[in-house]
Amino acid sequence: MQIPEDDFYEQDPPNDLQQGDVLVGVPLLLLPKSEELLLLRSQGRKQRLSELPAGLVEVIREKLLGDAFDEEEFVGVAAIRTGVVLMTQTCDLGRSEFWTVTPLQALDVKEVDRGNLYSGKYGALFPFPKYEHFEESLIDIKELHSIRRENVSRSNRVASLKLPIQQLLSEKFLQLMGRRWGHAKDEAVPHDGKYRCLNCNNYDMPVQEMLFKKGESFPDCDCCASIRRPAQWYLLQNPKPKQLACIK
Repeated sequence: MQIPEDDFYEQDPPNDLQQGDVLVGVPLLLLPKSEELLLLRSQGRKQRLSELPAGLVEVIREKLLGDAFDEEEFVGVAAIRTGVVLMTQTCDLGRSEFWTVTPLQALDVKEVDRGNLYSGKYGALFPFPKYEHFEESLIDIKELHSIRRENVSRSNRVASLKLPIQQLLSEKFLQLMGRRWGHAKDEAVPHDGKYRCLNCNNYDMPVQEMLFKKGESFPDCDCCASIRRPAQWYLLQNPKPKQLACIK
């Protein structure tokens, strides 16, 4: 998937927001690295808030309250306003209450090879060339956040992708989200059976199939090792009688 560096952005963006739009000043909530949340209650009485007051509130650890989350709560979390790329499909924007975005981050050539980035060799990364309102950047499609549609408007948009670039981004997104999973080398075999290497399916390689017993360790795949790809073993299912009849 070769991603062009020029002819990337619309000079005359459409009236409505669309997938791939670059938005600035978007609020993202950052949950704490803990299973416990901090609740906001009225100071002193510790009563649940029905709306966020202008006065003082008390911050209380969730596990100290016996009635935590019996009803909707106000919660104290970190937040930022930052640049993001809109990932929800254009046709769903008008009918979805929540939209999916991924943060836009500056390209660091010490960490990411620029040539490989534009050649599409990173499974989850997609480039955004320098534009009027931001430096050369990228997104990590795995890092997805949810916002409400009311959190942004057209005034937040600073760039809109041309249709061919939108399509490349959509293909990258679907490929990443729809990818199959397989066991790696040295993982324990969970069930007896015949396994196939997923990467052999993805490349023009002889398909590798092997029988494994539960408790064994998955080996490397010779074919995948020859092209420096990791093995991904998945269990083959036995077809039902009706399926066998169709094969005949």
